[in-house]
Formats: sequence, structure tokens, C-alpha cells
Amino acid sequence: MDTEFVLLHNRRDLTQCCVELLNSEWPRSQALRERNLEKSNDDLPCSIVMLERSRSGREKVVGYCKISRVLGMADSVVVESVVVSIENRGRGLGRRLMENMEDIAQRFGFKKVYLSTHDKQGFYERLGYNYSKSVSVLKPCSLKINERLLKKLDASVLPNFKKTTMDLQPNGPAVSCYGAQNCDVFSKDSVNGHISNNLTDPPSNSMKDMSISATQTPPASKNIPLLPPGHIPPPPPPPGHMPHPPPPPGHIPPPPSQYIPPSESIPPPAPSNAPGYSSSTRLSRPPAPGGIFPKYRRFPSVEQRTDWMMKVLPDTS
Repeated sequence: MDTEFVLLHNRRDLTQCCVELLNSEWPRSQALRERNLEKSNDDLPCSIVMLERSRSGREKVVGYCKISRVLGMADSVVVESVVVSIENRGRGLGRRLMENMEDIAQRFGFKKVYLSTHDKQGFYERLGYNYSKSVSVLKPCSLKINERLLKKLDASVLPNFKKTTMDLQPNGPAVSCYGAQNCDVFSKDSVNGHISNNLTDPPSNSMKDMSISATQTPPASKNIPLLPPGHIPPPPPPPGHMPHPPPPPGHIPPPPSQYIPPSESIPPPAPSNAPGYSSSTRLSRPPAPGGIFPKYRRFPSVEQRTDWMMKVLPDTS
């Protein structure tokens, strides 16, 4: 059989086979796997697929891995989800998959490869990887999310401005307002007709500016309801008081006939002289077959440690 390596974004028809291979090792949602595999592109992250072609021309996915950029390290990549199908292990396909991945990383111009593992340290040590510090993967959606948030912030904080700029200059920040309905930098004195700069001019203290004309009438006060005589305000809530949340919309309380008192929902304990009764085994239950989550039994336990490893790629220039 011939072995071939292809990039997933050049062969989208292999997406479903890659999903089945990944879920056989790390079970995940079908939709989540497909969304992650659709992000493969020439600018990273990039998914590498190992194909095995028979003499009749039938192709089969036997290996997969993905390389992504490292946050804050322009010359490094991290390899993730390295997997070979169970029936094809022990044939050296994992080594060939890693060597091909390193060749592709060198073609992109990267010099270091990082990875994390919890049970394959010996395999990667034989490939030339050494223990290193942990790194963070650069997510491809970070810029899109930040750009979306900035647009929402600009629309919510500055709704009255058509254009707002904040330029940092050597002498300090310069603020310019264009198309603003109410700009507080310059204000016009209604009495003197003088236009003053609120940033530089001191406030006026003349009695003429502070006086109110006799023809001017104070603003009408709102109708405030009067409290009855002898009204005592309610005491404030105690510290740490949490109000009871209102019921959700459309909530219908159960009828009184379906209410079961707590005392009747708990069965009475068995008598001490009953056959097979013991105070130490009364609350025990038989263990579930295969554990509580049998499909996740391949996941590392809490006691297992995840190690980060790194390899410096040889200089081909």
C-alpha cells in the first residue's frame, strides 16, 4: 500500500473520515469536530491527513495531526491531535506523520515545534523532543471577536458622534469632535454672548453671569406624591440579603394534588433485625458497569500530568 499526505483544506471530502478517526480516540460532538476542521487553511491552523491507498485505488484515512501558531512566538508552531488509527499502529506510521509535519512547518518558515502529551513522552523523546515550558495556541477567531466588540462599544458609548478620534501627541492627548450634537469643549455664554473654551478659560465669577432675570421663571417641579402623616419607612434589608428571583415567564405552579410532602418522599429505614441489613451497607450501591462515563475512559485521570515538549527544527538554508 502507498502512503500519501494531503492538507485537509485541499481535500474537503475527507472531513467525515477525520471526524470518525478523532472521535475514536477523543469523543466529541460531531458539529464541534466539523467546525474545527473547517478552519484548516494555508495560513494556519492547518490539518494534515495521512492516506493509505490500496492497489485497487481505494483511499483510507490512517493518521491525522494539526499545526497552529503559538501566541507571542512568530517562529514557532504547536502540533495537536496527533493520532493513528488503532488497527494501523505499530507500523511506524506515527513517526512518518511527525516527520512530514516537521517538513511542512519548515516550508512555512518555522523553527520550533511544541506539543503536549500525558502518556507518549517516550515516543516523542525518540523523535528528538525535549521537555519545555507550556505555550498558548493562537486562536484564529481572536481578531474577529475583538473587532466585533470594538464596533459594539463604539456604537453604544458614542451614539451622537459621526466621527470620533483620540490622537496621542507629544504635548498630550488631542480630542477632536466632528458631527457631534452637543460638544462640551466650547460653550456659548447665554448672557454675554461670549464663546469660552472650557478646557483653558477659567469659570466666570461675575454677579451678572450668576444673576437670574426677573422675567425668567424657574422650571416647574414635578408632582411628587406626599406621604401620609405618621408614615414610617420600612427598615433596610440586612447585610447579604438576596431577593427571591421572580418565576420565569410562563411558569405554572403545580396543582395541590401533585404536591408530595418531604416526609413522605423518603422511605422509612428498614428495621435493624431485617435479613441482610447492615448500617454500613444500607446506603451502598453496586458500581456502574464501565464507570459513570464509560465513553470517556480514555481521557487522562486527574493524577496524570501533562508535559510540554519542544524540538528545534534543523536549518535547511
